[in-house]
Amino acid sequence: MSSYNMRQIEVIEQIGSMRLIRMHDMAFDLEELKGDCYSPAAHPDMLPDQLRAEERKFERRVEQDGVWGYEVQTWNPGIGEGWEHVDSIWGFVGEDFEGSGHDAHLRSLLNSAI
Repeated sequence: MSSYNMRQIEVIEQIGSMRLIRMHDMAFDLEELKGDCYSPAAHPDMLPDQLRAEERKFERRVEQDGVWGYEVQTWNPGIGEGWEHVDSIWGFVGEDFEGSGHDAHLRSLLNSAI
């Protein structure tokens, strides 16, 4: 069992009628997350054993820290409405969102509510 928090939605920040939330990415594909990062063909300067060790380390991190998506939403007060999608990005392992550049983009959308 993974040790990361499986809460459905975590509000990271809210300004006025907009918020940035974090959600567990339940649709991630481990091979897509890895890409060619651990391919000997893509890294001929690294020993295959070293690449495999790094790959296992990444797999443990995914299991331990989880994979997350981040979404900016805006509140629609209409009857039967609620939080609506503005923009989102998925596939961040653990806390990799912070400092990725994507965090600044989503926060700029959030700050447009000021």
